[in-house]
Amino acid sequence: MPTRMVSLALALAAAGLGMVSIVPQASAQSTAYPSKPIRVMIGSGAGGLADVTTRLVGQKLTDRLGQPVVVENRPSAGGILATQAVATAAPDGHTLMVMVTGNAASKSLLKTLPYDLEKDFAPITSVAFFDLLVLVKGDSPLKTIADVVALAKTKPGGLNIATTSTGSVQNLTGHLLVAATAVKANIITYKTSGDMLGSVLRGDTEFAIDAYTSLKAAITAKQLRPIVSTGPARSQLLAEVPTMKEAGYKDFEMIGWNSLFAPAGTPPATIALLNRHVREILALPDVQQRFLDLGVEAKASTPEEMGQLFKGTIGKFADAVQRAGIQKQ
Repeated sequence: MPTRMVSLALALAAAGLGMVSIVPQASAQSTAYPSKPIRVMIGSGAGGLADVTTRLVGQKLTDRLGQPVVVENRPSAGGILATQAVATAAPDGHTLMVMVTGNAASKSLLKTLPYDLEKDFAPITSVAFFDLLVLVKGDSPLKTIADVVALAKTKPGGLNIATTSTGSVQNLTGHLLVAATAVKANIITYKTSGDMLGSVLRGDTEFAIDAYTSLKAAITAKQLRPIVSTGPARSQLLAEVPTMKEAGYKDFEMIGWNSLFAPAGTPPATIALLNRHVREILALPDVQQRFLDLGVEAKASTPEEMGQLFKGTIGKFADAVQRAGIQKQ
């Protein structure tokens, strides 16, 4: 009997040890990331630059992570609907946000926001960058920003500058340009890039400010000609176009960007994993070329670099809004 009892005890002990080894494995598997589809929220409609680039990256992330990466478009003023959905989501890496330049502007343009842009989100990486361009009519005598300044001095009523809606990155860049060059100008807003194109071609405005992507066809057809860009260095897309810094305005810089953020409190390991995968995806030659075809440059960053860029852009827009006297809505 004692022998049988010892055998039974050993058997139970062995079974118990087996159960101990199995339970932690099951627990580890249940907490592995990602454990379900990843939603990526965008505050603009389908088909836009942020949407197209995000879907391209999302498809490759799906292949790498083994879970679907689902893009959800929730267009609204300032991207509030999408941004709020991410701010209130569980910080587990399964709900992400495409932050764009316009998100940084919203803090200066709106009286209240249902979230804190600088506290409620964790940066993951930058995704795409693009410069803004000063674009004149194809046969315009204006060749440089110096020509623009000289022309402004001959017009008592000031130059007419075309941008998109008040508070857009194009519009605020226009205000920064006027402040930097000290020219007298009337900034006229239009609903679409096509409307801006028409205004320049008709002579209603001397030039427009927009991204290469938006007016690529008009540039290719030589209807419009870029004379200066706002980026820190010449773009791969238009290497012949000088920057505002090269033109003598050493402190002038404005770039548009798309990036990836998570809710604040997302585990650092999850942030690091996503950063590594997106960094590797954006370095792929086919992705680099596809982004260039779209008119932007694919470029990843560290989370810290993206956080600094985000805060810096918020500050730059705050300055532009104050200079322009734009009232918060």
